[in-house]
Amino acid sequence: MSIRSIQYSTLASGNLSEFVLRLWIQNFLLKTTGQAFEDMFTEVAKQHWGEDFEPWKPQGRLGDFKCDGYQVSTQTVFQCFGPQIPDPAATSSKIQRDFDGAKQHFVGRMNKWVFVYNQRELPAASGKLLGDLREQNPGIQINAWLHDDFLKFAMGLSPESRAIVFPMLLADHEVSRDELEAMSDFVRERTALGQSGTQEMATNQVTLEQALNALSAEDREVRMRILGYCKWLDPLPLERGRDLLMEKGYSEDVIAGSLSRLQGEGLIKLTRLHILPVNKRVCAEAAGLLSDEFIALLAGD
Repeated sequence: MSIRSIQYSTLASGNLSEFVLRLWIQNFLLKTTGQAFEDMFTEVAKQHWGEDFEPWKPQGRLGDFKCDGYQVSTQTVFQCFGPQIPDPAATSSKIQRDFDGAKQHFVGRMNKWVFVYNQRELPAASGKLLGDLREQNPGIQINAWLHDDFLKFAMGLSPESRAIVFPMLLADHEVSRDELEAMSDFVRERTALGQSGTQEMATNQVTLEQALNALSAEDREVRMRILGYCKWLDPLPLERGRDLLMEKGYSEDVIAGSLSRLQGEGLIKLTRLHILPVNKRVCAEAAGLLSDEFIALLAGD
């Protein structure tokens, strides 16, 4: 079954775990630029605030009055910027130009101005510029929303609103039910790790760090990847696991040796066709360290 056939009911019911949903949304945001980034922001904001939020679209020569969205109750002007390739000079120029334009067009109707930016960090010059603008305009609250701020904002939607906004996010991905269930299993166990404290079973007392100690740098890395891959893609086809590791540049001898040692230590189990996680605590910890890589893997990058 493809995720297209279950996406609405899964999102609307809230059955898709928060961590997995966060990965999907994060992956989407990292790839969204230009007008698509602005459209995503206004869709999320509209679901959050309803009639209190007004998306502003350009009107020919009049433009958009340097406003991509306006929250009526707080008199907040939002301006989005989603460059494909970040450029510090272009970002600072955009901030200055759009703030000046909004200040001109919203006289007496702008208590707050928010620059919504699709990157994780602001260039230093842009941060300084925002500070200068705050000093020059003490009557206006000036903020920047970066990638993590937008992610938190999107995650705050109700399951019903997510189902409206994010089908576009899932539409281009084919994920089997088995893979979706494996993803959910990973998240449940990852959550349990943070709740169980010292109540782990004796067979799970070994930590990831202990499992990787006393190894060469290469062996340490390949073993960590084996543990993470077999948990995230549980059950991990043996050939698929080898292909993933060989794509990273590891030799067949290193891979075979690491698989044998991990099985000997009771961390994984090798079958004729699969690599299975045995010490799921350790495997989940390793999988957590590979989250960014899993995002790209799920997206087919």
